[in-house]
Amino acid sequence: MVAFLRAINVGGHVVTMEELRRHFVKAGARNVETFIASGNVIFDWPSTDAKDAETRIEERLQKALGYEVKTFVRSTADVAAIAQYEPFPAPDMKAATVISVGFLGAPLDRPTTKALKGLKSDLDDFHTFGREIYWLCRTRTSESPFFKAPLEKRLSIRATFRNMNTIQRLVKKYAWTALIVIMLLAGVMAPIRAAAPSHVDITWMSISNIYYDFGTTHVLTDGYITRVPQTAFFGGGGGLAQTRQTFTPDVEAVTRVLTALGGPSSINVLLTGHSHFDHSFDTATWSKLTGARIYGSKTTCLQAQAEKLPANRCMAVDGGEKVALAEGVTMRVVRWNHSGDPATNPEQHNPVELEKVPAPDPQTGGLHAGVAEDFPNGGGNRGFLFVVDGPDGRFSWFFQNSASAVDLHVPIVVGGRNFGAPIDNLKAALKDAGLESVDLWIGSGGAQVAALVLPVLKPKAFLPVHWDGLWRPFKDGVPGPYADPAVQALLTRAGVELISPAQYMDKWRLDHSGIRRVDNAIVKRALGFER
Repeated sequence: MVAFLRAINVGGHVVTMEELRRHFVKAGARNVETFIASGNVIFDWPSTDAKDAETRIEERLQKALGYEVKTFVRSTADVAAIAQYEPFPAPDMKAATVISVGFLGAPLDRPTTKALKGLKSDLDDFHTFGREIYWLCRTRTSESPFFKAPLEKRLSIRATFRNMNTIQRLVKKYAWTALIVIMLLAGVMAPIRAAAPSHVDITWMSISNIYYDFGTTHVLTDGYITRVPQTAFFGGGGGLAQTRQTFTPDVEAVTRVLTALGGPSSINVLLTGHSHFDHSFDTATWSKLTGARIYGSKTTCLQAQAEKLPANRCMAVDGGEKVALAEGVTMRVVRWNHSGDPATNPEQHNPVELEKVPAPDPQTGGLHAGVAEDFPNGGGNRGFLFVVDGPDGRFSWFFQNSASAVDLHVPIVVGGRNFGAPIDNLKAALKDAGLESVDLWIGSGGAQVAALVLPVLKPKAFLPVHWDGLWRPFKDGVPGPYADPAVQALLTRAGVELISPAQYMDKWRLDHSGIRRVDNAIVKRALGFER
């Protein structure tokens, strides 16, 4: 076993290794030694009861030293599993300056877990699983606000922290990795990992704004709540090329929706399918309010920087990436196209990326929302294929918020780089995920797109998005029922269930058995959609 001791040599106290070994032996331990410092003690115990060891060692140290030494005991298998655990997405872990592990006496309760998530910032991220807190720091810990005001005080908890490198060195020295592998292969123990979600709750928030709630992870796609007025636009085949003035996000409106969802801790991840104003205009605002990481096009990331977000808050994705959003939840990025065609509305359809951070208006701080100005599509579009390996079985869905049947089979080329044909990219993502069909397609594009995508996706259900217009204020609610007879006829022939939204903030639950509507009355009432 391993005991991680809190504050044994502080406040002028000095306990030698020999003293510590003697106290552990008196408590009932054998073969006692320390690792790196006296706060990490390796020992044998007469039983496998870690809690018994923890209690008896604490009592002995209190009696012998005259002050409390909070003790956190883990089995060698526990420590080996912690060393192998990946609590954050791989790119974040690779870029981190320090990752620390906080040892707790018991798992955090729900309110404390929510408070922990609320402490996220540009410098620090947190995750909890079991009896550990994982702290990712993007700078030296001495420069983090949690150095002078530790998490213990912020959350009113008792814990002791160790650098993940220390844990991994400990495991390597004592060859516990080999031990845990042998135990896994022998079936003596199951793999130790965070519990995968059994379902996802999906909320439609107008246009193609979709909110996914996995329980501990919360993802918002697009999130356009501001409404730039139609009269501001002019030019181009679609009339959206330019704007007559600059605009800023409606922070009050976004905050109102965020509050209804549960506040800043209710969003961990932000996704943008593409970078037109009706998708990414509010992305930076959501991130400012929540600290959530953004995944989107290079254009989305440059737009976020124009809104004074740090560059490391946004990760540009080109297609083909796999992102672990949570334990058992994998998102594959699918390079996709935008609606329209090169002949009629090239400024909307053709794949274009920004090459530099757009310059905000010096007086208003706003940006030009035109699709030929500060909000091009971002090199086409991105679809997202989600797969959840839940405890009751696997379920999956595909999201895309625009598409054109004209060139769905034509490779997307930006700056001389070939990103593949959208339909082929989708087939590749499905193959990589081991899927022949999905449980749900959340999408748009009309009957011509559906005729091409349905045979590839083979979805069990379809949730239409981006059909309710761009101009009415969000607070006014949905303008009318969804109706697309051509799409509905295709769905009927393919045996696909139509999930038809009736009002903003409608919510459904998807799991391995299918999708069903669930109540969201509290959120709707908070936003005036239900009385």
